[in-house]
Amino acid sequence: MIWPMLWNHISRAIRLWIQRRILKAEVGRQPYFIGWISPARLWTRYYKKLLYEYFYQDNHLSFCDKDEVFNVRRLKEQDGKRYQIHLRGFEDGELRAHYEISPEADPIRHYNGSTLTSVPVEELNALLELLQRVNATIE
Repeated sequence: MIWPMLWNHISRAIRLWIQRRILKAEVGRQPYFIGWISPARLWTRYYKKLLYEYFYQDNHLSFCDKDEVFNVRRLKEQDGKRYQIHLRGFEDGELRAHYEISPEADPIRHYNGSTLTSVPVEELNALLELLQRVNATIE
């Protein structure tokens, strides 16, 4: 159980280095706020549940938002292309999620953000229900 969390931190350090040193990109928090986890200190519980029970995976091909503590995605097929629901949790308990084409399906469109949108309502409701199922208080 410790390896995924350790790898999450190592991966984040590598991604931050590439983002800042090579791409020269500083990223705040992306749009699409969905709620707060309360209390924020329990984020590891939600992270593990998302990974092991609900088919999310670490998102190693993404920018690191400011104060991000976890960054996961769940892949979905749509119109013959692979999309992802991208969920981030932050130190203060904030949750943000968006929907976009996966970097594997179309690296150019993914990188320039042309498919970035809010999570479809049905998927968002399922995600919020899932978080409540693992005892997250969504505000």
